[in-house]
Amino acid sequence: MTFISLLNKLGIDYLEAGEEVRINCLHCEDSKYHLYVNPSKGVFHCFKCGWSGGLKKLLYEVKQIYKTDINCEESNNIEEYHIENEVKNKIIACKLPSGYFKLATEKGRNKEKALQYLFDRGIDLETIEKYEIGYCNMGSFGGRIIFPIYYHDKLMSYIGRDILGRLPKVLNPPIWEADPPSRYLYNFDNAVFFPRLVITEGVFDCLTLQTIDAYTCAVASFGKKLTSAQIDLILAEKFEEIIFAWDGDAVKEAIKYSHIFYPIFNVKIANFPVGEDPNSLGKKKATEFINNAEPVPDVELKYCLSY
Repeated sequence: MTFISLLNKLGIDYLEAGEEVRINCLHCEDSKYHLYVNPSKGVFHCFKCGWSGGLKKLLYEVKQIYKTDINCEESNNIEEYHIENEVKNKIIACKLPSGYFKLATEKGRNKEKALQYLFDRGIDLETIEKYEIGYCNMGSFGGRIIFPIYYHDKLMSYIGRDILGRLPKVLNPPIWEADPPSRYLYNFDNAVFFPRLVITEGVFDCLTLQTIDAYTCAVASFGKKLTSAQIDLILAEKFEEIIFAWDGDAVKEAIKYSHIFYPIFNVKIANFPVGEDPNSLGKKKATEFINNAEPVPDVELKYCLSY
């Protein structure tokens, strides 16, 4: 069932405008179709009250208001949206792996080796304590530094970074023990209090930057991509500006995902040199690139001209 066929089924009035569908907002007294929905990108925004988010969020609201079961698959979109899976896939409780201990405050075997690895990556003891970064000596996560992932102050997931030269470098928890890290953005609980959001690729990039200034905070997307869940998190907040600070070889990907936010937020892209990232450059140098980030149309034009 497509989004438009769902509207027809429920008798909801709408206007078609290119790739977008306009309906009356469900959150404000709207009678002039101020809610714009882009099913192909999976986002929506009300230009009257500012309510916005991902398609799953909108469908959930429709489900509550119209008392209907929704199983809406948008066949021409990359993502498939199944409202019932939002509840089914939730993990009741997440626990850190057996053998985990906090590197800043607890004792454990190979503690000094793990701490030295973090120090070599530019992560100081204050940051290690603040983010509860730990280490694991046993089980499938043995020999890995553990980065807990919180959402609304609740432990939801974690990743393990190998320090012994083994593959994979980064290991995610089994889905029956924790939510996938890709549902969240590392450090997002802190970032929501800042008007400017900087999106980095990796956890080390995020920890290098953290709070850049009184207006800017960094998060990590766990790679050069954004999942629909991560997009929903961002769209649900009222950031004034978003800056993609992915690695220098990820300009194409940054441009692609920036278009999701560009109609709603002021979006820029930091032009890091190929082979460099915030962690390799250090906070001071990386901040210079971030403060000199360019608007998406300018970056896109330069990228097209280079090919």
